[in-house]
Amino acid sequence: MQQAQTSYNLAASLATQGKWQEATSNLQDASNLVDQAIAAETNYWKQKATEAIDTAASKIEQIRNVENSNAREFLQQAQDKLNLAQSSCDQGTLAGYKSACSKVEEAISYVDQARSAEQTHQQQKQQMSLIAVGAVIGGLALIFTFVAVIVIRRKREAGNPKALS
Repeated sequence: MQQAQTSYNLAASLATQGKWQEATSNLQDASNLVDQAIAAETNYWKQKATEAIDTAASKIEQIRNVENSNAREFLQQAQDKLNLAQSSCDQGTLAGYKSACSKVEEAISYVDQARSAEQTHQQQKQQMSLIAVGAVIGGLALIFTFVAVIVIRRKREAGNPKALS
């Protein structure tokens, strides 16, 4: 773009001097340089958008099979944003590529929220399992104590003196 600006300035200077043919040539050079700069920037954003879409799709796929309903909702929102990003990218314009990058950022944010919701769910599930195991063990201990008391009472009632020892 700096080269284009320099060429344009030279063309303007030549035009004020009445050197129309040279001015036109420099103006054409400036125009070509601007076109090249726009093409380079468009290619940059196209590559950036394509890579971002691939990265987001991979992140979504990595945690596709979540159990938590909130995590599933976040993943759906991420997929929706990714679809919008792909549509923007498919426009083939600089604005479309930039928009795709923005939508991918939103998609990745939803993926992160889904991952967090699923981790919380798995931790709660593990805690509930530990509580359930503790309750079962406590229940079994109570049953064994109750059975032992019944056995001791029956032995006493049967007149078995060893029941006391």
